[in-house]
Amino acid sequence: MCTRRWLRLNSPTIKSNHLGSSNLIRRRPTRLLNIVLSILMENKFIAARSLGVRLPMTKKANSSVLACVAALWFCLSTSLSVQAGDWGRFRGPNGTGYAAAAKFPATFEVADALWQCPVAGMGNSSPVVGGGNVYVTSADPETSVRKLTAIDVESGKNAWSVEFPLQVFKAHKRNGFASSTPCADERHVYVLWQSATDSAIHALNHQGKKVWKYELGGFAAAPGCATSPILHEGRLLLTHDNEKHESFLLALDAGTGTECWKTIRKTQRTGFSTPVIYQGKSAVTQVIFSHAYEGVVAVDFEKGEILWQNIVFGDHQQRAIGSPIVANGLVIAASGFTTGVKTLVALDPESVDGDGQAREVYRLMRNVPHCPTPLVVGGLMFLWTDRGILACLEAETGLEVWAKRIGGQFFASPVCAGGIIYGVDRDGVVTTVAASREYKLLGKTELPAGSMSTPAIYDGKLIYRTTQGVIAFGK
Repeated sequence: MCTRRWLRLNSPTIKSNHLGSSNLIRRRPTRLLNIVLSILMENKFIAARSLGVRLPMTKKANSSVLACVAALWFCLSTSLSVQAGDWGRFRGPNGTGYAAAAKFPATFEVADALWQCPVAGMGNSSPVVGGGNVYVTSADPETSVRKLTAIDVESGKNAWSVEFPLQVFKAHKRNGFASSTPCADERHVYVLWQSATDSAIHALNHQGKKVWKYELGGFAAAPGCATSPILHEGRLLLTHDNEKHESFLLALDAGTGTECWKTIRKTQRTGFSTPVIYQGKSAVTQVIFSHAYEGVVAVDFEKGEILWQNIVFGDHQQRAIGSPIVANGLVIAASGFTTGVKTLVALDPESVDGDGQAREVYRLMRNVPHCPTPLVVGGLMFLWTDRGILACLEAETGLEVWAKRIGGQFFASPVCAGGIIYGVDRDGVVTTVAASREYKLLGKTELPAGSMSTPAIYDGKLIYRTTQGVIAFGK
């Protein structure tokens, strides 16, 4: 049964209550990881704030918090064991782009790659991993026939591919028809295809058999399409914003494709960002969406009701391409235009006023990326701009620590493993920088071809998608 909600309703203020540690561990492993990382980065007071307590300035209190976190970490390690190798959506677990336990060298030799697999056609979708396969999409630019390709994650051999004939439509030359990243769980891989007449989300099993299809209706946008679906607790979540047809936010049962809820959006501007999950102090799980003109919206995961909405980016020409992230108790999102104004805001979802707006903690308009998504490691936020400037800031305050020009053009988002940030530019040059308060350029590697896709990190492998195919480094 279809449950429809309209945006900009009078949304109730979110009431918070403190959950027990067992619930915190079970429902919020990513949040706990941020807490532990904050303490390891000596941000004890940030960690205490994340736990929802005030930390007196005494050694005894500090010792108590450290002891508490040590115990939580023991439990957390068990909770995260299933998620440790997970990279089943764009930018990995909850879109963080961060794999704390993974370690790779700062530079690679292409000759030493674990494997390389060619992929026919054009595509900017990022690789994801599920069911023992790496998944990418591609399309024939002439016929618009689109393809989902499965590559065995261990051998690098092409396992199977499935074609989807779709109508040709106008798209930006750097976008094409295969920029949406699939997502995957233990049962299925899910791929979103948007087209003028046959937009749909498809579920296939890991052997390539089609399981279900949910039709989305028409789609129209001058630059083409690029938003990606995500999975959370058995539901598939996505946004279907476009310029001539009905726009909406959607939740489907991942096993059957049955609609859970559908929230209508009155917008005539395409959205390209990918949603993220926020699990705060209350028992209500929030799905966070960002959009140029709808701003940042939090939706109740269970019901599809709007919890809060901040229209924060202005009414000038812009698109929200980079995706929202959740870090250190904040929701961080950006929107802008390549050659125009770009804005990043950090919002506190635990502080919602009577008008249904989250408190704005800070706003940035300098060194804000248009396409790449922000990356947070511990208490530091890294902004890698399209034009090759990398800025390091305090994630809690937005205060700049340093900014350096890297060079190159960047469409892919940076990722971090083992304290090293990996950024790949349009020409396929991978630049590595230390994830630290001090700027340290670690090295550069040239991939066999250019790349506009964000790499995946899985089971000791760093997996890149280039214009020629997929290449894996590691072990």
